[in-house]
Amino acid sequence: MTKTAVTYRTSCKYAFLIILTSLFTLLNLTGCSGSGNDDNALLNTGDFNQILEKEELRVLIPRSENNIYLPRKGFPLDLELDQIKEFADKHNLKLKKVYVPDFDQLISKLIDGYGDIIAANMTVTADRKEFVDFTLPVRHVKQQLIQRQSDKPINKKSLLSKKTIAIKPSSSFWKTAQKLKDRNPSINILSLQNHLDFDEILDKLANKEFDATIQDSNLIESVKTYRFDIKSTLYLSGEEPVAWAIRQNNPLLKHALDQYIKNEKLRESDDKYHQTDLKDIKKRKVIRMITRNNAANYFLYKGQLLGFEYELAQQFSRNNRLNLEIIVPPDDEDMFDWLLQGKGDFIAASLTPTRERLNKDIKFSRHYIKTKHQLVQRYNEDIITDVKQLNHRTIAIRRNSAYLETIEKIQRDGIKLDIEFVEHDLETEDIINRVAIGKYDLTLADSHLLDLELLWRDDIRAALTLSEEKNVGWVTRKNNPALLNAINRFHKRNHKSLEYNLSYKKYFQTAAHANPEETRDTTNTSLSPYDDMVKKYAKKYEFDWKLITAQMYQESRFDPDATSWVGAQGLLQVMPKTGEEFGFTNLNDPETGLHAGIKYMQWVQNRFDHELPVKDRMWFTLAAYNAGIGHVRDARHLARRMGWNANRWFNNVERAMLLLRLKKYYRKARFGFVRGREPVKYVRNIKQHYEAYNKLLATDVASLNATQ
Repeated sequence: MTKTAVTYRTSCKYAFLIILTSLFTLLNLTGCSGSGNDDNALLNTGDFNQILEKEELRVLIPRSENNIYLPRKGFPLDLELDQIKEFADKHNLKLKKVYVPDFDQLISKLIDGYGDIIAANMTVTADRKEFVDFTLPVRHVKQQLIQRQSDKPINKKSLLSKKTIAIKPSSSFWKTAQKLKDRNPSINILSLQNHLDFDEILDKLANKEFDATIQDSNLIESVKTYRFDIKSTLYLSGEEPVAWAIRQNNPLLKHALDQYIKNEKLRESDDKYHQTDLKDIKKRKVIRMITRNNAANYFLYKGQLLGFEYELAQQFSRNNRLNLEIIVPPDDEDMFDWLLQGKGDFIAASLTPTRERLNKDIKFSRHYIKTKHQLVQRYNEDIITDVKQLNHRTIAIRRNSAYLETIEKIQRDGIKLDIEFVEHDLETEDIINRVAIGKYDLTLADSHLLDLELLWRDDIRAALTLSEEKNVGWVTRKNNPALLNAINRFHKRNHKSLEYNLSYKKYFQTAAHANPEETRDTTNTSLSPYDDMVKKYAKKYEFDWKLITAQMYQESRFDPDATSWVGAQGLLQVMPKTGEEFGFTNLNDPETGLHAGIKYMQWVQNRFDHELPVKDRMWFTLAAYNAGIGHVRDARHLARRMGWNANRWFNNVERAMLLLRLKKYYRKARFGFVRGREPVKYVRNIKQHYEAYNKLLATDVASLNATQ
């Protein structure tokens, strides 16, 4: 986002802000990554020679911009980080991301020595150049006016009369808005809170809290891939340079970065579509994977990008020293068309060859999974054990799916099985869910995809296997033989390797929601073996200790050595990456795991408005702790669209969360697919245990008083 560090106009005022921010840092009130352990270890203002000696390049990133989202097309910050990572690799440097609480603190943190470079889609301005140096531009952007999609377009400045434009005072857009008001005093400028990210601002715009806002053109282009409620109408500036910021006393680092950027710009291609082979892909250093956003391929969970296909593609891209870009077309039918048009380089989406697919100008790679078409039915029905039992039953599938050939073969064998063709953009898990609730009779699924579903739900069952084994492969264009050969070599070498087996087990064989019986091996008024620790940190971060205990039970059953299927650790199941960002390691230590989880809970809670009802803010916090802040924001945004109360969790936002498993809804969500039943169940279980603990303690205290 294009923002200025501060709104002060004089260097004296800005210097005062830097000093003040530094004092807060020393008091551990701002919280850079790692500040929980050793702040002074981070301080280093040395030039490139010292960076090379330490073998580490530290990049400063605003934490408010680091609510990990589901990249579909490459957001500006992603592109910058990919480039800086490549620069670091060229110089044999380890890249360390240092997270700063707010964008406004980035420059002061850089000057103080907490990092070596700022990567934040930062526009070069005269105010900023007083305090930091900038590299050569990594791109150019224009400021654009943003409106609601339903409003009449403002395509000239005179139409801004009596309109309200909302801007954060810390952004460079503030000056643009002030200039507009100087020329047209009837324009109202609304000051927004600096902690809001661009999606929250757009939510307020969509909710009619103001008429327009201003944003950079590159960010808006990315936002339009998932938001359909806003539009950009009027350019408010010429092209402005975006660059990386470094300290003014680091000329060697500036020279090295400038040389890298020069080389990158010379290699850049203006073509959006590429149909070329591996040699050209390696020149561009980016390989584009076309896939679907679902539980098998690519999704976001607990702030981590996951998916079996995604992990395989990451391995392939690393092996070939390429950056991986994810392309998610609007629906299934587009994947092959997008590949042939050159919008991506290969498809990885659990696909099997069919006659129709093989008639296209594509090639399937060597298999990396073998699967079978398996019948799916409701769990409470008698299991189908013979194909003859399919007479006069109805099976629901997509017309363009690989299952059609299997069903047609059964029909040719004399079985009177009816076909119900469903919407072309329904994912397999969507169809399975509709079977479970009785909307469809039966369906087919690839056996490995059905295995994945059975890990998460108990209302369906696998019945007959209706096909021979089929190969699952990646797809390339026919005229890209070098890429196909590289993929085949990768799958041959990687198939059944330790890394492959661990990944396969994680997605298709590991129970994702073990739920052992509750035990309460406690006496008197204790709830867990860790009550004293919980009370200590719950008090420090202003939570009810009984609620944290209920959450701890839900997360780990009070087992400090618990590790989840995605690697979350400790009593409160904190992801190691999250723990590291907040300054914690050894999350299996009971006190460390508790402290990390509760501190992270506070950070999550602070992302929600204080004006929310107290209870609902807590329920939002718990849902975000489980599924990620982004999915909760998506659910609130969807709740508004559905006419439900976006400030109430139960029976409102939780209903929207359940819808985000459906492609119809998650394709319009920034954070994409989520198994909505998990956070819904998570919040309800914690609420239930919390209420039980309150009653239990009240009973125990009453009994204790009666015996005294």
